[in-house]
Amino acid sequence: MEYYLLLGLHVGAVAIWIGGMLLSSLAIYIDTVRKNKAPSDRLGLVLRWNRWITTPAMILVWILGIAMTMQIGWYMFIWFKLKITCVLILSALFGKQSSTLRRIANGKTVTAFSKTISSSAPIALVLTIVIVVLVVAKPFGV
Repeated sequence: MEYYLLLGLHVGAVAIWIGGMLLSSLAIYIDTVRKNKAPSDRLGLVLRWNRWITTPAMILVWILGIAMTMQIGWYMFIWFKLKITCVLILSALFGKQSSTLRRIANGKTVTAFSKTISSSAPIALVLTIVIVVLVVAKPFGV
């Protein structure tokens, strides 16, 4: 597949994935503000969006990213290793958000660590900016 087509699909999938993470972060934050009230119907919508839109977008990001990397051979550069580290952290954060959303929907109490996930939007945004800078600037050699 042509590189620029892969790149366009990759960037689109990234936008959907990060948007879904921000939506999840907002839903978790709203629930922690509500303090142990019954989960709203909107939480079910967020869970469905997470399952059918955000998760496939994340998977697509990984597949397309790996395909582009194999085409170009970036895996040996330091900037790329830093980028992959950021993407791994984002993926782990998304997994934690997803499990926290499921716990809330099932009526379980959110733990102290899960409450910090409610402020995960700034983490996701900062990591996304770092990734974009690394990809565009390609510091540490090309």
